[in-house]
Amino acid sequence: MYGGDISHLYLRPNFVGSGVYSLPSINDNLLLSIPNEISYSIISNDEKNQISQILKEANAISGLNVNSFQASQEVKPVKVISENKQDIENHNIKIRKTLNKLVRKPGKNFSELFDNIKLLKGDTEVQVALVKLIVTESLRFKRHQLAHLLEEHIQNLRNLDNK
Repeated sequence: MYGGDISHLYLRPNFVGSGVYSLPSINDNLLLSIPNEISYSIISNDEKNQISQILKEANAISGLNVNSFQASQEVKPVKVISENKQDIENHNIKIRKTLNKLVRKPGKNFSELFDNIKLLKGDTEVQVALVKLIVTESLRFKRHQLAHLLEEHIQNLRNLDNK
């Protein structure tokens, strides 16, 4: 649009006195800088290939190959820092107390119990350990059907972790 031609830009006379000119306004500076920014942002195909080659070499040196990245690789969760472990432990203790109360309730509707199990935090092994404690509690109260359902839930947790 501007093509580098700045002949349309001129210094405006200041009306205060004759022969005194004002400095270019901010808009004039922007107009002057636009063609330069555009010309610097254009990258030729040769430069793109060169940059691509540099990146490939850098990745080869570091042992990473961009083309061999597999989308199916799972990222294992990062170990939780000690503050979060304490928060998770406190949360799980509260949930465990609730679960123990729900195990003692009579009846065969376990939906509330399983809804609370879903609230457990931490990695799979922590959750499995807590569910095993609930299984022992259910067996203590001779709730064999509940214990069986909880064992199935443990297997589901482990299967999800292995995938």
